[in-house]
Amino acid sequence: MNRLVNKLEKKCSVPDCEKAVFGQGAFFCGEHERGFQDFLKGAKVFGGTLVAIAMFIKKLAQKSK
Repeated sequence: MNRLVNKLEKKCSVPDCEKAVFGQGAFFCGEHERGFQDFLKGAKVFGGTLVAIAMFIKKLAQKSK
């Protein structure tokens, strides 16, 4: 059972964020997921979700500097 939990538990994709991500297909913890949804509403999706995720992480990385 412990191995199953470890396999399902992923870390947030945002640099320097150690929060766990729960849910299939999720890339961010709850806090960053809300920000990502707002980002998607304001941005035009160019080549699909992966491009949007990369742009969001890049934007957050620039903020933290």
